Amino acid sequence: MHSPAALPTVRLLCVEDNPDDVELLGLALERADPRRPYLLERVDDAPAFAAALARDFDAILCDFNMPRSRPMRPCRS
Repeated sequence: MHSPAALPTVRLLCVEDNPDDVELLGLALERADPRRPYLLERVDDAPAFAAALARDFDAILCDFNMPRSRPMRPCRS
């Protein structure tokens, strides 16, 4: 019997001020698809988010209810 090809890692950027929420997300993803590897990177402020955008991610998950943050406000350079 042939082993199935390894599934590609899904790279997620989590814009989240609560590390417990990111941990819960990771557990939910593992439960939903235990064969697929996930890599979650957490940032919790605008400068870290801007820096993270220089790297490759498959998706960005954003908490819209963070202190000192208005995600719908346009970014200024």
